[in-house]
Amino acid sequence: MMKTLLAIALAVVAVPPAATAAKGFAVHQDNAVPQLLVPGDSVQVGYSTDSSGVKSLGGTLFVRTDLQRRFSPLALAGKGHAVSTILPARFLRGHRLIYYAVIRDTKGKRSVTTGKRSAWILQRPVVVGLGTHVYGQTRQPDAVVARASAAEVGWDTGGEFNLGPQTLNVAPDGSAWLQDSYNSRLLVWRPGQPDSFARTVPLPGFAGGGDFVFGRDGTIYASSPGFLGSDPLLFHLSPSGEVFWSAQLPAALKGAGELALRVGPDGTIYGEVGGEQTQALGGPSGDWGWLPVATATGKALPVAYQARHTVWGYQPLAGGLRLISAVYTPPRSQQGPKDVRYALIGHSGRAVRAWRVLSRTQIFPGGGPFFTPELVGGDPVIDLDVARPGQLEHVVLRLGPHSAEARFSLPYSIFGEGTSYADLRIGPDGKLYRLSTSPTNGVTISRYSLQP
Repeated sequence: MMKTLLAIALAVVAVPPAATAAKGFAVHQDNAVPQLLVPGDSVQVGYSTDSSGVKSLGGTLFVRTDLQRRFSPLALAGKGHAVSTILPARFLRGHRLIYYAVIRDTKGKRSVTTGKRSAWILQRPVVVGLGTHVYGQTRQPDAVVARASAAEVGWDTGGEFNLGPQTLNVAPDGSAWLQDSYNSRLLVWRPGQPDSFARTVPLPGFAGGGDFVFGRDGTIYASSPGFLGSDPLLFHLSPSGEVFWSAQLPAALKGAGELALRVGPDGTIYGEVGGEQTQALGGPSGDWGWLPVATATGKALPVAYQARHTVWGYQPLAGGLRLISAVYTPPRSQQGPKDVRYALIGHSGRAVRAWRVLSRTQIFPGGGPFFTPELVGGDPVIDLDVARPGQLEHVVLRLGPHSAEARFSLPYSIFGEGTSYADLRIGPDGKLYRLSTSPTNGVTISRYSLQP
């Protein structure tokens, strides 16, 4: 699947699942409230039903903030199978918005009470203005840390997938690693020796179509998607490719096109799941989740534990912080998103730092499975994608206390249908690494400083 299409899908605001049905009467929230709001937002909340026998809906939205003890009722109005309302500005004061709804079948006298939902209200976020994006003004790398000729890696240049190498990573010792997908192996370059890879590491099963990350001890975790009816698996490998163990992943991931892996702040290995995977795992529709699959000490986690302890709607960070992002688009807007918010949520549940990125060009957060924000010097480093026909570029930002401490554009240079995994990663040295692939020019991994 092309990265541009997936990036657009990632920008869709999470939509809560249907409320519990009452005798065949089910309700869906159509206009989800973004997780991050600012005063002045126009916020529409709406519900609909596709239950048979329902001719019209009525309902009441109950809303309060953390400054209020009691919920205030707001009438939901509409025609036919849908009702909605615009939140009054008084509900964008304080720090949290909490709401739920009671939806009625006006003819059948059935009703549904939805679960409570909440959002953070950012009173004074740091505003980062991007203006109009100028294509082609991309930054040159500080160094190329790995390169291989097109003949040294595998390609599918005329088949079903039209792909080449899929992703990269950087080990704790600074070595650069490339997933040579169609040869089911990893290529390894020593630090300071970019012109030829030093060794190869074989990948078991379908791990050539999966993702890989490093544990704290330098061992490798590789995911194997459930292709061709096989079970989705997680492999734990030695640095030379010896298989320590393989472990089952939830059956709901069987047939998933990708199984991205991430390392949590405490060393836990996670699978980053979203889209159809979220629904199959019972998560909130539209949300990305972190599925714990192995401990920091190298032990596989049982499948039942994985599902029960999945983190939905935020990314865990060091120090107990949570990173939340949200896209805001005004109701009835015919344009794509130009307003993206980020917040670091502390132990108290309040935003300790927050940013609002504004652009005159449509921007799409380059989140999972393509890029995972990381803290560099305490600042979140994020990726926003901009696209026009035939061209996709990254806008990389290091979000500082008062502005973007670092800001630059990079080309997206993955051959063919793109990749289902990260072409950008932040290394253990706090620098950014980018993968470029071409069946003509070969493969390079480049490095970029993120210092102000």
